[in-house]
Amino acid sequence: MVRRQAGAVDRRSREVVITPAGTELDAAAWAAFDFPVERINRLPASARDTLSELLTALSADAEGRPPRQP
Repeated sequence: MVRRQAGAVDRRSREVVITPAGTELDAAAWAAFDFPVERINRLPASARDTLSELLTALSADAEGRPPRQP
C-alpha cells in the first residue's frame, strides 16, 4: 500500500509514498462512505442519535481520547 524511498531534498532521509494499490484501496474506502445524507435523514431520530454517539466514540478512540460520557 505504501513504499519507502529516498527523500527528494535529502537523499539520506526516507519518505513514505502511496503505491497504486494503496491509492485504489484509499478510493474504495472513501467510496464505501459516499452515500446521500438523505438516507441518514430517513432514520428515526433515536437511530440518528445512536449513530452520532457511535461515530463520536469511534472518532475519539481513533485519536486516543477517552469517549465522551453522555
